[in-house]
Amino acid sequence: MVDGTGIESQKPSNPELARSMYSVYYKCYALLYQIGITPSGCAVWCSQARSPKLTDTEQSVLAGLLEFVWPGSRLVLDIGLHA
Repeated sequence: MVDGTGIESQKPSNPELARSMYSVYYKCYALLYQIGITPSGCAVWCSQARSPKLTDTEQSVLAGLLEFVWPGSRLVLDIGLHA
């Protein structure tokens, strides 16, 4: 299973960066991480911090998760709209 978690951040001084980091979902400036967890509950993968404007699926693909998945494996991701 892969899901995102947001961590609150300070407001960036760059206006463009501030727009990309503000999350209506979290109601603050945030960084979003994707975390992969096995069925037994072990965390096995964590992405770099990214903008909360991207969905969980977009975050995971950009972070290269598919490079670590064996052919025929199954992943569970929610829609993850964090605009």
